Amino acid sequence: MKQFTTVARLLLCLALFSISFQAQAVTKDGKAVVRAVRGTSAKYSSGGGVWVPLKVGTTLQPGSAIQTGAETTVDLFLGQNGPVVRVTPDTTLGFDKLAFSDTGADRVIDTQLNLKSGRILGNVKKLASASRYEIKTPIGVAGIRGTDFDVTVTPLPGGKYNFVVTSISGTIVGAVVMQGTPYTAVINTGETWNPLNPEDQPVPMDKALLAALLEQMQELMIIVREDGTVPPFHIIAPPIQGTSDDGAGTGTPGGGGTGPGGPPQ
Repeated sequence: MKQFTTVARLLLCLALFSISFQAQAVTKDGKAVVRAVRGTSAKYSSGGGVWVPLKVGTTLQPGSAIQTGAETTVDLFLGQNGPVVRVTPDTTLGFDKLAFSDTGADRVIDTQLNLKSGRILGNVKKLASASRYEIKTPIGVAGIRGTDFDVTVTPLPGGKYNFVVTSISGTIVGAVVMQGTPYTAVINTGETWNPLNPEDQPVPMDKALLAALLEQMQELMIIVREDGTVPPFHIIAPPIQGTSDDGAGTGTPGGGGTGPGGPPQ
């Protein structure tokens, strides 16, 4: 009888441990909170619904999307799923998935952004091995791992797109599909990948431009974490050259200029 009681207690402890572990590992939805809006042309839609004006304090749930017009920039705080993203002028960005779970040892996140057109910059803290942070585009995807990133998608005539991935710091894995064949590249700190041709590899950025982007990222981290006055900022657009018939080509990322709303140059 005593042995049976001991076994029963052991099974009960294991059951309670299993329940506790499952509770810890429950996946929760994340969110993106608007911390700054510069300009007057920003709107959002929840789950494909009506587009409404975007304001500071707006909470965006998974399935939402935002659009910025000319001279309008939005700074977002994604919490566990970020932490930060800057949406530059003339950009359409969807939040396909924002989720996270705690396993006890690690926090696992699943962030899937959908950059349909335009340009975004952001910071991603170091991720657990099981985590995923992806920026999808019409022709490719950028996988982010503990990185300051800059990703641009520019629509071109004929249903083609220009796709530029820049690692301000850290490592990014980029992938595009050209003529039905996937191509990948690893973009390290200070490199830009603009796959005009399948053989193209990441190239070093101009040092002055990289320094300006680093400064902007430092500023963004401060802006998103504070509710006070937002200082002036700069949107830096890396130069893009070349043309391709395989879904990438010439273009300049949206944005540019200085001051609130930075008018394109």
